[in-house]
Amino acid sequence: MQQVRGETSSLEIERILSAHTELDDEHRSRLLTALATLQDDASRFQLVAAALDQLPDEIFLKDRDGHYILANRECEFSLGLPPGAMNGRQDLELYGEAFAKRFLAEDAEIFANGRPVFSQPFQWTLPQGGVRWNQTSKYPVFDKDGQVVAVCGQVRQSTEAMQWRVLLEAQIDVLEMLAADRPLGEVFQRIISLCEGLLEGFWGSILVLNEAGSAVVEAIAPSMASEYGDALIGLIIDDNVGTCGTACYRGVPVYTEDILTDHKWDDYRVLVEPYGLHSCWSMPYFNADGTVHGTFGLYSRQPRLPSEFESRCLALGARLAELAVERERVTAQLRIMAERDSLTGLPNRSAFSEILARELASAHAEGRSLGVAVLDIDDFRLVNDRHGHTVGDAFLTAVSARMVKAIRPGDVVARLGADEFVVVLREAEGRDARGALHEFLAAIRKPVDMPRLRLGTSMTAGLALFPQHGNNVQELLSHATTAMNRAKQVGYDSDEVYDPEFSRQQEERRQRIEALRESIATGGIDLDFQPLMNLHDGSIYGFEALARWQHPHEGRLGPGAFIPLAEQEGLIVELGGAVLTRACREAARWNRDFGVCRSVSVNVSAQQFSCGEIRDQVRHALAESGLDPALLELELTESMLLDDECTAIAIMSELKTLGISIAIDDFGTGFSNLGALARLPVDRLKIDRSIISDIETNDAAASIASAIIAMGQRLGLRVLAEGVETRGQMEFLRVNHCDDLQGFLLGRPMPSADVRELLSGRSPQNSGLGPQGATSRRTAAGRQR
Repeated sequence: MQQVRGETSSLEIERILSAHTELDDEHRSRLLTALATLQDDASRFQLVAAALDQLPDEIFLKDRDGHYILANRECEFSLGLPPGAMNGRQDLELYGEAFAKRFLAEDAEIFANGRPVFSQPFQWTLPQGGVRWNQTSKYPVFDKDGQVVAVCGQVRQSTEAMQWRVLLEAQIDVLEMLAADRPLGEVFQRIISLCEGLLEGFWGSILVLNEAGSAVVEAIAPSMASEYGDALIGLIIDDNVGTCGTACYRGVPVYTEDILTDHKWDDYRVLVEPYGLHSCWSMPYFNADGTVHGTFGLYSRQPRLPSEFESRCLALGARLAELAVERERVTAQLRIMAERDSLTGLPNRSAFSEILARELASAHAEGRSLGVAVLDIDDFRLVNDRHGHTVGDAFLTAVSARMVKAIRPGDVVARLGADEFVVVLREAEGRDARGALHEFLAAIRKPVDMPRLRLGTSMTAGLALFPQHGNNVQELLSHATTAMNRAKQVGYDSDEVYDPEFSRQQEERRQRIEALRESIATGGIDLDFQPLMNLHDGSIYGFEALARWQHPHEGRLGPGAFIPLAEQEGLIVELGGAVLTRACREAARWNRDFGVCRSVSVNVSAQQFSCGEIRDQVRHALAESGLDPALLELELTESMLLDDECTAIAIMSELKTLGISIAIDDFGTGFSNLGALARLPVDRLKIDRSIISDIETNDAAASIASAIIAMGQRLGLRVLAEGVETRGQMEFLRVNHCDDLQGFLLGRPMPSADVRELLSGRSPQNSGLGPQGATSRRTAAGRQR
């Protein structure tokens, strides 16, 4: 070695040695002892150089001209040079241009400012093979005058730490692709390229098996010849079928040191011979259920087994492939959940819109027509109400399965929501489309048998045709729905083909619904009151409240003009609550203003009662009006009480605790369950007008009426006859000891103002209302109950 220019003190060499943490205490002690015993600089330098040769790090000195004046054996090993070959040479002679320029720039910085320079880790490929990571620290060497005369460098290997760092960065890179929902094939290619970048001279591949795990269906190997990947497609998985086939079969990693001598390659060696491949290492990756999905493999032209780092890379590639497959599975499930109805498995509304858009584009291009039918299960709500949602869901599932079987090839059925479905009928127009719809409906209208239960399947449908009734998804669905709504107005279990007139009528209906909703909210629902008379003493003991709609344009309308609409559109509960509150207010005013106690009877709708809302509505009406509960009577029909007797009794009992009375309206028309009647907490029976109208001319009607009166009284109930219009009817009821009556003979329904006039004593009818003087009230022509 040539002599050091300028002086390098023993303390400087000691500082270099102490910076190396991997030098054990014994070597450090022996080296420092040797330094202390040396007498001259030359011998000290030679001994220090010999000591530096024993270190695992690269240690070097360079003068101001960039010549190496000291380089230990590790420096020469990293370049593949013999001992002493670096002395006197410069970086441009030893390294590639990029590295040399980088090293010279670092040296120039040290000579310029006298401060150390620390480089970032960089990858270095050894001439003997293999890759390691180096990190250089360079320090200035000063003479006695404080001038920088040389650069002292230390190159430490950080291979293991950097390998872990690179592996982590590679994993993060792939995970970011997974988070961005990149295609599976793209992710596989990225996994391979990352591992190839980590390992010099290796080529990666990912094999994908079929669902049965019996054969290769896809081979991804971007750095290898496409012919090799193509040759693997269809490869049958078995033991000793190459390295990757064996790994798939066994479900464990398989390492082939040399393909040319391994018996697993005996039948497949011809595939790799043209490419000069020798080693092959393969690791299986798995599905969520533990079955093998495929393998990740690494090939090399060098016959050898993997190092620890290479094994890590192989395991990382397999694990990332596994994550990618699992992400693909979860994404597919989420896609199905987003596009499929969770209960029936049919396409949902969103997916159907896309399907129909494609069908329309195809039909337009081919010049053909198609039909779109919207279907609704009639009275499905009653299935849930009577049998529970579990039965309702099972019923929907059964009907949906029947629909799938009923459609013709090329047709599509989907669930729009709740009990509403839609069907696309391809290549059908006019009567043919309706005929196809009729065939479809006939196949699904059969009863559905369930455990201990048989449910009828009645469906109403509306059909719209492309292109006659619309050119896009929204128009066709809207017009088919309009046709279905029209069919429901005609009657359940029917169907209609769209007619533009339906849209006009539907718009009128929509406006009427909005007007009714507004009237309910703002007090536009008025009341008429029909007198109720005690037949024993002729007194008017109360009135029945009857809803009237003060329409903003059509004037005062009877219940037939809006009650069915309110029931169909879900407004009846709100309407019933408004009528109840208004009736209680009026009755409270009669009693407060005139000092008379007159009761008020209010009809309750089936929906209002079955949902239980009536309980809170009664409490609110009584509290808000201040009416004595004893003066309020609710009228319920037989049918709403017998659907669920236990629930009905519970609701009625709770209402009775409030102090009100309950009457059964229209009694005698519902094939009365007398056993249930005995259990219901009822105060009054109201004989239906259809029976009363015939008692003078029909002996059977007279017998039924007298029987109801007698039965009611035996049960301790008061009995009222509705629809009394003649004195003969009234006389029959008196003779048969009926308690109360109501009808045109006594008085027609009258506005609240007329009731107040009557109760004040100013009305001439006040004295004419009695057993001998019943008369009709002044009302608008045609006004009914």
